[in-house]
Amino acid sequence: MPHSRNGVYPNKYQVLSEDGERVLCRAWSLGNGDTRESALVILPAAERPSRLSLDRLTHEFGLKDELDEAWAVRPRELVRDSGRAMLVLEDPGGEPLDPLLGAPMAVGHLLRLAIGIAVALGKLHERGLVHKDINPTNILVNSATGEVRLTGFGIASRLSRERQAIEPPEALAGTLAYMAPEQTGRMNRSIDSRSDLYALGVTFYQMLTGVLPFAAADPMELVHCHLARRPVAARRPREGDPKRRLGDHHETARQDFRGPLSDRRRARERPSEMPDRMGGAAAD
Repeated sequence: MPHSRNGVYPNKYQVLSEDGERVLCRAWSLGNGDTRESALVILPAAERPSRLSLDRLTHEFGLKDELDEAWAVRPRELVRDSGRAMLVLEDPGGEPLDPLLGAPMAVGHLLRLAIGIAVALGKLHERGLVHKDINPTNILVNSATGEVRLTGFGIASRLSRERQAIEPPEALAGTLAYMAPEQTGRMNRSIDSRSDLYALGVTFYQMLTGVLPFAAADPMELVHCHLARRPVAARRPREGDPKRRLGDHHETARQDFRGPLSDRRRARERPSEMPDRMGGAAAD
């Protein structure tokens, strides 16, 4: 593994997100003359990372030629800096979606970002890739421009379909709170692009309501929620209309990203005509 250009990235990182396995930072290196060049850097969270963590950095770097800077954060180099392995990425600006959550998002802002996220995910699927870890920490957004890019491709797959073996929830690859039922290995169904759409639906639910659709005391209970429970219909107050609802998360809601994308574009253009249920699911 080569060392970083110009010797080091200074030990001044702006931490953008951390998920327990990886830390996403913004860092600066010396360019020509007195200029500084910014880059995004992914570091293993552990001081002594596992082989699996390092393999995921290598895997993401290996996808660089299949990712487009218009909708993805492209890897630039895989290096060792001050004794630490790191994946250096292009810096398109923006920040992870995760810190923007915690309260219901303004509808106009939500729709603009949702369209961008859906478009980016659609482009990824057109390249024949399944992300397998769509969640707010892996979505980079520029709130000023509405630009959206995906990142976190450490477990992305080039296979159109694959099966997940049954493993303890703690050992599953991906983020459990956003994980499609088939990714748990406890359904007779293959992982494919629709698995990303399930995770996209969970993300949209959180953007709309400020909370996740399921709360669980332990990982196994959360797996059960994804397999067997239906979330409370997402509701939020709106001026002149006390309740609005986001569509149920079932199979019809995740057949194809184009339907929900069309709904959201219509809603942004004609907010007064927003359907009671977005996402195309049938009513109860």
